[in-house]
Amino acid sequence: MHRGRPDGVGGKDFGATGLSTVVASTSLNFDVSVFEILCPLMVGGRIEVVRDVLALGERPGADWPASLVGGVPSAFAQLLAQGSVSVTPEHVVLAGEALTAKAVRDVRTALPGVKIANIYGPTEATVYATAWHDRDDQNRGTDRNPPIGRPIANTKAYVLDPAFRPVPPGVTGQLCLGGNGLARGYLNRGGLTADRFVADPFGPAGSRMYLTGDLVRWTAAGELEYLGRADHQVKIRASVSSSARSRTPCAPIPVSPTRSWSCARRTATSASSATSSATSATSGRTWPGRCRSTWCRPASCGWTSSR
Repeated sequence: MHRGRPDGVGGKDFGATGLSTVVASTSLNFDVSVFEILCPLMVGGRIEVVRDVLALGERPGADWPASLVGGVPSAFAQLLAQGSVSVTPEHVVLAGEALTAKAVRDVRTALPGVKIANIYGPTEATVYATAWHDRDDQNRGTDRNPPIGRPIANTKAYVLDPAFRPVPPGVTGQLCLGGNGLARGYLNRGGLTADRFVADPFGPAGSRMYLTGDLVRWTAAGELEYLGRADHQVKIRASVSSSARSRTPCAPIPVSPTRSWSCARRTATSASSATSSATSATSGRTWPGRCRSTWCRPASCGWTSSR
């Protein structure tokens, strides 16, 4: 349930030229497709729809210019692993997962001169909420993961402690979002809506704030650095799932859900038999109990944060 207003990432960030020819490679089931499809059309651009991001490497030797392509970092890594990227974009937008310094280096190596954007935002904030553009920070050390940047237009970003007090730069807190881009809530889930969308103590009367559950910190330069989740949530192909990764350290593994996700019981099973012993110790296991983070406040798990 959204207000129906476009977010601030679009013409302001990339310009009409940057959105003139966008390759839409994201599934319509994923909210990132809203940006890939609607933003170019709103500024007079055109889109080319392809099957998925891996299709960007299936035209070897072709002259395939594009102003912008986007994707989830892990999916883009699979594209680069194919050894050939057919499209030659001006901008690469990466979103939906944490972006690593290695991923940025790999993209720059495969596509010299490309402008990379790291864009963050939960669906509850109408797709995007903050953005970082490498062209604005060319001197950043290559060993540091890129930040998620600054709030986009019509968005407010707060970094708060468990009592909802702002923390100073360098101190970890939960990222909470406000502004015109917030969704109205979850359809037919009033309890969860009231739990995650709370009154904005820093905004005008009647304004609301969304509790993302993401841990971040402000840098001295006024950018947000993503540090992880306050709970054990991870993503499977950019979709929210439960955590196997937070247990025994192991290499990334393919997983698939085997039952409905809830706070009380979560299961992830390995989709591949070619996994390590550490993987075997985690995949296929059910994690019992309730969320124990002071940040996790879903009504379904009965855990309430202190204020």
